[in-house]
Amino acid sequence: AAERRAAASALLRLWRGVARDLAVVAAGADEAVAFPEDLPELRRAAVKRPPAAWVASLRSIERALTALRHNASPELLLDVVALRWSRP
Repeated sequence: AAERRAAASALLRLWRGVARDLAVVAAGADEAVAFPEDLPELRRAAVKRPPAAWVASLRSIERALTALRHNASPELLLDVVALRWSRP
């Protein structure tokens, strides 16, 4: 169980970084991205959703990380975040 939690936490933290960078690019603050080498790809992806949608994705991931720390099911949390991420 601890291994699944650690893996889910690592994946959620990775997704959080991507969501943050997408929100930053969507807001026009390209200079604030964590990995500038990914900027061309981030720009292409960021325009596919409004800036508020990226912020909502980031909040969803933060809630999932909090729930994971409070013993929620790692698999269910990943499913929820993935489903919310896919919404336009």
